[in-house]
Amino acid sequence: MQKRIHDFILREKLFTHKERLILGVSGGVDSVVMFHLLRREKYNFEVIHCNFHLRGEESLRDENFVRSLCEKYNVPICVKSFNTFSYAKECKLSIEMAARKLRYDFFEEYRRKKNFSYICVAHHNDDSIETLLMNLIRGCGAKGMRGIQPKNGNIVRPMLCFSRKEILDCAENEQWDFVEDSSNEGNEYLRNRIRHKLIPLLESFNPNVREALSASSKYFVDTYNFQQQQFEKIKESCLLHEGERISIDLRKIDAPMELFLHYLLSPYGFSPQSIENISKEKIGSSGKHYLSPMYEIFTHREKLILLPKKEQTLLSFHQTFGITTMMPFSPLGMMWEKREKNEEEKRKCFNPSPFVANLDAEKMGTEWTIRLWKEGDWFIPYGMKGKKKVSDLLTSLKLSIDEKRRTCLLCTKKGE
Repeated sequence: MQKRIHDFILREKLFTHKERLILGVSGGVDSVVMFHLLRREKYNFEVIHCNFHLRGEESLRDENFVRSLCEKYNVPICVKSFNTFSYAKECKLSIEMAARKLRYDFFEEYRRKKNFSYICVAHHNDDSIETLLMNLIRGCGAKGMRGIQPKNGNIVRPMLCFSRKEILDCAENEQWDFVEDSSNEGNEYLRNRIRHKLIPLLESFNPNVREALSASSKYFVDTYNFQQQQFEKIKESCLLHEGERISIDLRKIDAPMELFLHYLLSPYGFSPQSIENISKEKIGSSGKHYLSPMYEIFTHREKLILLPKKEQTLLSFHQTFGITTMMPFSPLGMMWEKREKNEEEKRKCFNPSPFVANLDAEKMGTEWTIRLWKEGDWFIPYGMKGKKKVSDLLTSLKLSIDEKRRTCLLCTKKGE
C-alpha cells in the first residue's frame, strides 16, 4: 500500500513534499488510512474535520475521534461545524448536496486563507465506479464516464489507486482505529442504492464488473482528453471576441454540431435541451433567442451571438437645443448646430454621409428625445411621403437581434 500510493502520487503528479496540504478527515476508514499513509510519507499537512450535525451523538463522536487522532500524532487540526439542515432549506438543496457544498466551499476558503497548495480527499476506486454509474443513470457523455479524476484543480485524491476492500484490509492489518458512519448502511441516497443493490446485481452477470468498469473509465479519460484537444483547435477558428460579445461562426465547426456546442456552451450555463435545440437551427436563419441563467444566445445568419444577460433599461434622454451643443451622452456623443439656410442651401442640404443628418428645425422643435425603438415606431424616409416602420428598416439592414435591441431613435419632445 505504501509503495502504491507513493508511485500513484508521482505518476499523477498530485503534489510534492515541498507543498503544504490539507487533509479532509471524517474519521472513516478511507480518510484515516490516507492520514496514516501520507504521514508515513512525511508530507506536510494539516487536517480539517467538518461536523455537519446530521447524526446526533455520532457526529460528536466522529469529531472527538479525529481530534484525538491529530493530537496523538501532533498534527494541526481545524474543526468546522455547520447547521446543515438550515442551509439546505435556505438554499433549497438536498441534505447530501448541501453538506457537499459546505464542505468544499470551506476547504477552499481555508486553503486560500492559510496558503495551502492542495486539498486531499479520500475517494477510492469504488467511489469512482459508483460515480460513473450515477452519471450513466442520469445521462452523460465521455466526461461523466471518466468517473472521479485524481486531480481537479486544487482537489487531489491520492487514494483512487485502492479499492475499498484493500483499504479495509490495510486498516485491519495495521490495527488503525476508525469510526463507522451509520448513514452509509441505508439506501436513502442514490450512491448507497448503487453500492448495495445495483453493483451486486451487475456482479451476478459479471463477477469482475468493477474491474471492467474501471478499465472502461480509463478509456473514456483518453477519449475525453483527445476530444478536448480537437475542440480547442476548432474553437480557435470559429470564435471571435468583441468585448463582452462572442460571435460563433457555425460554418467553421468541423465536428458533430451538438457535441461541440455542448463543449462550448455548457460552461455558460445552457441546459442540454437548449443546446440540442440550438444545434438543430438551420444555418442562415435568424431571430431565435435562447437563455441561460447568466447568458443569452441569438441566431444571426451563419453565426451565434453570445452575450451576458443584462437588464434592458429604457434609454431616454432629453436634449434642449442650443446654438452649438455637445451632448453629454456616451456613447452617442453628438454635436448639434443650428444654422439659417437660404432657399439655395436648402435644396443642396442633402448629405449622403451616415454621420450627418439635416433636420428641419421648425418641425423638430427645440427639445428632443433619444430613446430605444419599440414595435410600432415609424418614420418618413427622406424624399418620400409615406411612412416606413423602423422594424422593417432594421430587418432590411440585416441587423442581429442584439443590434436591433440597442438601436436608438432621435425623436421630437414627445418621443414620437
